[in-house]
Amino acid sequence: MRRRPLDRLWALSALVYLGHAIGADCARADLHFERPAVNAGVVYSGSRLLQRFPFINRGSSSIEITDARASCGCLAPRVSQRVVKAGEAGIVELEVNTLSQPAGPNAWSVRILYSEAGVTKEETLFLRAQLIAEVTVQPAAMVLLADKAADHEVTVADTRAKPLAVKEARISVPGLKPYVSGPERDQAGHVTYRIGLVVADDFPDGRRNEILEVYTDDQHYPDFRVPITLVKRSRQNLSATPQEVSLTAVSGQPIPARLVLIRDQRNRKVKIERIDADDPAITCRWAEGPHAMATVKIQIDHEKMSGTSLAGTVRVDVREPVPETVIIPVSCKAK
Repeated sequence: MRRRPLDRLWALSALVYLGHAIGADCARADLHFERPAVNAGVVYSGSRLLQRFPFINRGSSSIEITDARASCGCLAPRVSQRVVKAGEAGIVELEVNTLSQPAGPNAWSVRILYSEAGVTKEETLFLRAQLIAEVTVQPAAMVLLADKAADHEVTVADTRAKPLAVKEARISVPGLKPYVSGPERDQAGHVTYRIGLVVADDFPDGRRNEILEVYTDDQHYPDFRVPITLVKRSRQNLSATPQEVSLTAVSGQPIPARLVLIRDQRNRKVKIERIDADDPAITCRWAEGPHAMATVKIQIDHEKMSGTSLAGTVRVDVREPVPETVIIPVSCKAK
């Protein structure tokens, strides 16, 4: 039987982990995970996927967990405590936004970096699941620009003969009100609901991450959790040109890359610390120049898109000339 690429990747990851674990054991690894690789089995896309990885410090001194680096922006790792004394136990939680992941087999990982007596060590956790996608939520994550007059909507579409019904939508943010409209039929004849978001005029400046909760009458899909990044931009030292990236995917053709220039208002040299995308279909690179600016190259992999459209963000953390974050909304529609 011929192995699929993802199966080969999973097997390779397991072998890499096994070799790492053997070497770490010889060096008396301090941070020990009971089950570093977990298969969550069948998961319905949109349902909450939360996996806990218990650990214990088997060493004779305290360690400090310094970082948890996820393989993609869809994965949110949480560590119960950063400083772990000898013999003490804790938990790493991995939560996956399954809405942004394609149907079929999926694999995720997170690198746990920790320090003992000034020496940095590392452990890797793996999570695997088989996603079933009968209901789509588009976009799977949203950037809401509160200072821009635009429609902010999330669409729920059910491809089954007996579709679900959306009952309610909630978000715990003063100045932001969701409303539900539908059911309607899309061009393919599927039942759809639209969840709109109305922003108050006095919404405060700043950036915050929230969750839009959509409740249904279906036992497999009782609720959907859509990450919402709320941004109301005050005057910043840095700006992006263009401020947003909008692309079109044509069947059988690669999606062209888009370049975004990051510049300082006082023309000081820009140096980027880190770039993150919240959708696995989005990849980014950056380079210095031209002149004092920095250039960000944004690409979208059509095959990794979940559904016919994509709405995500690229977060650019700049370290010079001033520490500041630039948010670039990215959207793509299939033609």
